[in-house]
Amino acid sequence: MKKSKRNYIRNVLTYLEPISKVPPKRRNNIVPLLSDETIHKLCESCQNLLQNTYDLDKRKLGRVTKKLKPMAKDVRSLASPTTSLLRKRKLLANQQIGGSLFTIIASTIIPALLSAIAK
Repeated sequence: MKKSKRNYIRNVLTYLEPISKVPPKRRNNIVPLLSDETIHKLCESCQNLLQNTYDLDKRKLGRVTKKLKPMAKDVRSLASPTTSLLRKRKLLANQQIGGSLFTIIASTIIPALLSAIAK
């Protein structure tokens, strides 16, 4: 993995790791408190997962896509750069969408990114 990509992943992790440490029942309550940059990194990582720019192996990518499939329309909306920040906040504040996405980030995406850095 190139050094620039490794630095980029570390930068994304600095925004995502604190979210994963928040208790699951309180994650939707912190969405209004998140900075715009954090929302952008969160949505950008959704887009990168859809395009597999993190170079995940097929097994990990399959696990992530299986979990994201039920909310595919909303994840695409979050990943779209044309979706307004207000709309993204509303989607993340929704218990079903945001709660699921935060769980996927904490359980799958962050470990996958950490393993991508270790390669």
